[in-house]
Amino acid sequence: MDEHKPKPIFRHVEDCETQEWNHPQRSYVKWWELINGDITSTTGIMMGIADVPVGAPSPKRGHTHDAEEVYVLLLTLFKNPFVILFMQVLLLKRNRKSSR
Repeated sequence: MDEHKPKPIFRHVEDCETQEWNHPQRSYVKWWELINGDITSTTGIMMGIADVPVGAPSPKRGHTHDAEEVYVLLLTLFKNPFVILFMQVLLLKRNRKSSR
């Protein structure tokens, strides 16, 4: 096997730390980071799953990071993660290196 060839990454949500942000007037979201440079041998990209309850206020725009981000958003009914109403892949792209 070629030692320079990237190796596949396999992660399960059950193996990821649940993170949470809760502000009563702004928004509520919990998320799991599947891929990022701190937990996998990747650079320049972060990928995760975010769970936002239906009816939660939309967060303000302007949230950015150095790495490109890909999130699968789960909007759930009655905060039940098994009732998925909507899934969308959201790609937030920001690469400071390309702007230099």
